[in-house]
Amino acid sequence: MISNWGNWPARSVTSKLHAGNHDLEEQINDAWAEIFRRLMTSGLTAAEYEDRLLRAHWFMAYDPVQKNWDGSKSIKQRFHLRIDPAEHKTLLGEVRAYVRSLRDSVLVFTEVFAPTQSGAFSAYPQERQAELREWAMKLPRTGVLSTFLPALMAVRLR
Repeated sequence: MISNWGNWPARSVTSKLHAGNHDLEEQINDAWAEIFRRLMTSGLTAAEYEDRLLRAHWFMAYDPVQKNWDGSKSIKQRFHLRIDPAEHKTLLGEVRAYVRSLRDSVLVFTEVFAPTQSGAFSAYPQERQAELREWAMKLPRTGVLSTFLPALMAVRLR
């Protein structure tokens, strides 16, 4: 699996952020470890799944307009240090929220793409899990999953 972690300016942000002592880099590392663990456990090891997760999450949380998505460049433009250092504390909070949201989104993402994996839909009552798996298995057959994925993620996270 090829990680977009190197493409995202997180390490640059964490080392240059003037917002007091913070554990942002540790939070980011923990989030990516969880994301990779869930993707790998679900058999979604191709780099395309990581890219799809980032894209769907971006559409869900930041900008639903597909033509505005420019991969990691969109993320870099949103979370940059070309701001007044007095605003770094706000940026720290925004990056933390992004990382937390992305980490939470991987659960939904893996349930959609690998609904038969053990633990899928475990947040739901046992009697509903089989039905949810059945419906999730039908989603990819529509051929337009990318269109609905951000909405599914948002509803599930809510």
